[in-house]
Amino acid sequence: MRVLQVVGVTAGGVRAHVGQLAGLLQEAGHQVAIAGPAGSRPNVDGVRQAELAIGRRPSPSDPVTAWRLRHLAAGADVVHAHGLRAGALAAAALRMKPRPARGTTAGKPRLVVTLHNAPPAGSTAKAISSVLARMLAGADQVLAVSQDLIDWLGTQGVRQAELTVIPAPAVAPPARSREAVRQEVGLAPGQPLIVQVGRLAPQKGLGLAVDAAAALATRPRPPLWLIVGEGPTRNQLEAQIARLKAPVRLVGASTDVGSYYAAADVVVSTAVWEGQPVALREALRAGCAIVATDVGGTAAALGGTAAAALLVKRELGAVVSGIGHLLDNPEMAAELRRKAVIEAAKLPGEAALLAQVLATYGTGSLR
Repeated sequence: MRVLQVVGVTAGGVRAHVGQLAGLLQEAGHQVAIAGPAGSRPNVDGVRQAELAIGRRPSPSDPVTAWRLRHLAAGADVVHAHGLRAGALAAAALRMKPRPARGTTAGKPRLVVTLHNAPPAGSTAKAISSVLARMLAGADQVLAVSQDLIDWLGTQGVRQAELTVIPAPAVAPPARSREAVRQEVGLAPGQPLIVQVGRLAPQKGLGLAVDAAAALATRPRPPLWLIVGEGPTRNQLEAQIARLKAPVRLVGASTDVGSYYAAADVVVSTAVWEGQPVALREALRAGCAIVATDVGGTAAALGGTAAAALLVKRELGAVVSGIGHLLDNPEMAAELRRKAVIEAAKLPGEAALLAQVLATYGTGSLR
């Protein structure tokens, strides 16, 4: 089977997912190519790359891009687009009818689209997103990372949508001991440690994390809050931390997140929206006590019933109260750690992703 994956401007988890899927399909014996902007396409050995100028927003050059995409798709059995922009362009492209490439058939490829993010805020952006979403009604199958996205697609006339499988990542064993990490960050004896892992980006809601850390600083034993990750909002967060004198430390990106999870008393997410958050699934695998804002697909990513985590409203008081409750109730925190390990064992792996996409592509076989 010949599969063309199409990706727009993206980074982080979406780029990693496209690369993971391309690798799995190739290992299963399929021919895979990836088309998209430079810097957004993951590099996978043996997978053909094609430059395709998909911008963040609709532009007058989109018809040219769609025409090039239609030619790239000639001979493909499946076009699998990732994201709303890429999906809409792919839908438009496959409605065009150029001459088939030499050695190919004129059959129309099957179109599959995966949505990884919620529509952006703002009336204009929402209106554009609605137009793009309605173009997906002609796709053979739409996959989405959370139920709220599926519900939104339904309001746009897209009925053929289902929840996509995002394999849970493995967490490397800690390279440092719990005591070593706590000593490195300068914790006093008995001082709690809060850990948050994620890209420094608006979607992660880290401004709320800094506010919560400042509020928790009034406790008899104020916790230290570590944020592990890097991203575009670093300067903004540093200024907020300094202004509030919040006990927060931005430790940057790390290849040893396992050590931070092992050292944490509580792992927190203050996200504005999430699909199937990688960091929280890592925290489950690490057996952490988790407090997370109940947004998007967070509850489903933590096991559906969210019994393995304490879910709270995305409000300062709720976040502070939830963390304080776990810090004051070690028995409850220990029970959440026990349940996290149980839930982690149920998380899907790469085999589940491959099985789903092959069924979606119209074949249940590996070749």
